[in-house]
Amino acid sequence: MAEPLSTPPNAETTARTFRAVLDRLPRPLFAVLDGGHFDDLEDELADVGISSRSLFLKGGNEDIRREGPWLVALNNRRAYDQIEELALAKPCAVFWSCPEGEQALWQHLRSINEVLIPDNRIRNNDGHSGKPIKYERVLFRHWDSNVLAPIVRLFDVRQFAYLFGPAETIFMNAVDNGGLTRVPRPEGLPTAPRGTLTIYADQLETIEARHEASYCQRMSKHLRDMAPHETATMSEQELNDRVLRYEQSGNKLGLTQERSLSIWGYMMLASGDQFEHQPKIRAFLHSGPGTPDENVETLLHQMNRLASTINEVG
Repeated sequence: MAEPLSTPPNAETTARTFRAVLDRLPRPLFAVLDGGHFDDLEDELADVGISSRSLFLKGGNEDIRREGPWLVALNNRRAYDQIEELALAKPCAVFWSCPEGEQALWQHLRSINEVLIPDNRIRNNDGHSGKPIKYERVLFRHWDSNVLAPIVRLFDVRQFAYLFGPAETIFMNAVDNGGLTRVPRPEGLPTAPRGTLTIYADQLETIEARHEASYCQRMSKHLRDMAPHETATMSEQELNDRVLRYEQSGNKLGLTQERSLSIWGYMMLASGDQFEHQPKIRAFLHSGPGTPDENVETLLHQMNRLASTINEVG
């Protein structure tokens, strides 16, 4: 089962523990890097003499391929040190120990690029109605530690067999989902059956509930720090309800990043929930000089500048 490696919230201590665990992982060792964290990961690695191999085949959308998963063999000091530093800087890597070597791991990882999940487009498709659940095939971002860590903690033996394939150990730094996490291969794990890894409805519900609770906790703290007066009399539940409502309204306006959504939440609180009803505000977010996430930052700077001007005049 997954083993969270408890460390104090200190970057130096985390880095020391990360390096120690990585050093002890069985060889040969590989990293799957998330290309979405880089402009062009393949070229950046090639520039420092490190070869990488996409888990997506050529012929499709090149942007998707560039931002997808890349397998790197940590078979020399240069590659090991470089990838270690990248993984410490941002949650861009999942490490795999695989005794059968690179080709076996590459083939296995490609086989879990997609998983089956209950099709949420079908009403009551949760198994509670007595009808068989209908599944859909979706991309499984196993190269994203913040995706893999929470789901792997819920896996059963059959799912572990699919996940591990020929691998022995998985290690990652899930910054937003438990931090450093090592997943050793369970003893007596059977050979993976034929077919596709399936993730069950109750597992998805558990992950969603945990994600929502964690998100509300983070955003509520931001809003209490940013708007202490407006949130002073709010209970935790009331503020959590506001957080989810502001997330929904922000998403409709094109906001996707947590920082942007926290700014939007602050603006909503400061305006008595009126900002989303202002046509000029909505128009600026949609058609301003940047993306909606960038435009909401501009609005915040304008609000702060206006407040400073008013304070100086007063």
